[in-house]
Amino acid sequence: MRASSFITSGTRHVIGVALEALLIAAIIASLALALSAVSKPAGLVAGLDNADAAGRTAARLTIPDGVFGGTTTATANPGGDSWVYVACYRSGDRVLGAYERVNGDNQATFRLGPTPSWLSGAAQCVGQEGYWAKSGRWRVLAETTFEVAP
Repeated sequence: MRASSFITSGTRHVIGVALEALLIAAIIASLALALSAVSKPAGLVAGLDNADAAGRTAARLTIPDGVFGGTTTATANPGGDSWVYVACYRSGDRVLGAYERVNGDNQATFRLGPTPSWLSGAAQCVGQEGYWAKSGRWRVLAETTFEVAP
């Protein structure tokens, strides 16, 4: 009788150890999955040009080059309740900084000078689509660069 009791006890022990190993592996896998989102947010899904891992459309912003004294129109995607910020620089100095709300066509138009610090000439510019969080901080959804010719 002792032999069968020993075998039964050994079998229970092996099954218990295997279940503990599976539990530890599941915990480690869950932690690795949770930390992957913290250390690097989900990017574009392979095979989809502009959808992130959650299936949302990734934000894109296009702003064509312009001419000093003229205008340029930014096209925001996804648009909606967002804004576009444009900053232009000459020799490292910011000569233009402006926010415009995106309209119903997902566009925002900007005048490219003159300003008190930009009376003529070319500039290098950056545009950002974003919104203000409840904390009042500007949150960027998309960013692009463009040039202003003299």
